[in-house]
Amino acid sequence: MPVAHEIGTDLIVLGAAEDPAERPSSGLAVAAAAGPVVNTIGHRMKLRSPGNPRPLLVFAAGTAAIMLLPACLAHGRIQGSTYLAAEELGQPAAASPVRVQTGGSVAPATHRGAVSGNPLSPYAAPVLASLAENAATNMTGEIHGTVLDQTPPAHPVAEQMVRLEIVERGSTATRDTTTDPRGRFSFPRLPLGGIRAFLVQVQYGGIPYTARAVLTPAVPVRAVQLSVFEPTNDRSTVRGTLAFAVVEPGRGTLRVSVIQRLENATDRAVVVTSEDPLVFPLPLVSPIPRGPQPVEFVGGWHDPQITHGAIADTIPVLPGTMQVAYSVGFAPRSRTATLSWRLPYGATDVEVLVEDRGIQVSDAELRANGTVTERGRRYTRWSGGPVRPGGTVSARLDGVPVLSEDHWAEIAAGILALVLACGLAAGLCRRSAPAQPEVPP
Repeated sequence: MPVAHEIGTDLIVLGAAEDPAERPSSGLAVAAAAGPVVNTIGHRMKLRSPGNPRPLLVFAAGTAAIMLLPACLAHGRIQGSTYLAAEELGQPAAASPVRVQTGGSVAPATHRGAVSGNPLSPYAAPVLASLAENAATNMTGEIHGTVLDQTPPAHPVAEQMVRLEIVERGSTATRDTTTDPRGRFSFPRLPLGGIRAFLVQVQYGGIPYTARAVLTPAVPVRAVQLSVFEPTNDRSTVRGTLAFAVVEPGRGTLRVSVIQRLENATDRAVVVTSEDPLVFPLPLVSPIPRGPQPVEFVGGWHDPQITHGAIADTIPVLPGTMQVAYSVGFAPRSRTATLSWRLPYGATDVEVLVEDRGIQVSDAELRANGTVTERGRRYTRWSGGPVRPGGTVSARLDGVPVLSEDHWAEIAAGILALVLACGLAAGLCRRSAPAQPEVPP
């Protein structure tokens, strides 16, 4: 009579094989069938004969193997088809190919050897392999590091609050900790895998500092060093080192792409506030272009705002160099325009590239410096500098593209209005004319 035991949603059936063709030649036979989602695992036990000298031991071995399966099912998934066959106790077991899959990986194995010493040896290997792979999948990561004040004399920052922001798809979580007397911090037991980024943040002297880290199962531990600096409000230490612009004509438009680089040659960080932000004036075109000037912020910004023809932002200026980039478009009114660019922090070097598509540059405070070819496009290069803080760079551009439909649209609209007016007038005249009497034949 078969004996059924239910574990969760999995049904395990123990019983004697009724079909003589399925009856094993000798010893113990265990068959396990499992698909992508394990539903039913059937085990069939058949004792060779009542005269078998160790039936209880065989039955205990099969029962113990079944008891190991719930642990495997709880921690991993056995997928595919598993067939284990063992000969009569004391005889070598036949080769048993095993496929154990956990988290999408398959590990083939072949188990051979006598089972007389350990009746569970054919079953323990795949179970232990599954548990080992699942333990690797359930690993956690760690981010640790130090906070160092790099303003001489450099020293670790103790009792500094450090925040870890965990950014995932559609959600954000934070953890906080405090550095020890040696400036060290640690965030253990972090999740691994998936699409996830870690941001380590500190606020020191009113200036935010951020470091990014990514953890993977292959690299579950990351060391991060956050370098901070003593703050200063002295804006005179900020100097412009490079002002770079690329002028490219389009269909009735003129696009100017800009990179500005600033330098702080001291060992202190310049604090920038919303009440006194950094200001980057936009290039100006005269005559005044038609419509608004769309601005695209490319990189290096914190919270840029457009006000009074300039970009204002609260980026702190750390020791060393920093740069910002943006692009602005114009719709010129005439084929001749003057481009001017004010540099509040000055510039050691000024470079302007003008795409060679019929635009002539003249009256420039720059000097011609050959041509540059980039991605199949040819540009004329104009160089200059240095420019004092608050100085302006300007150039006259001839051959600027203007939309041809500017005047034609007005002319076409006028002609259409005239035709409609003539048609309405003709219709009114026909209605107001007296009807002629019919003349009898």
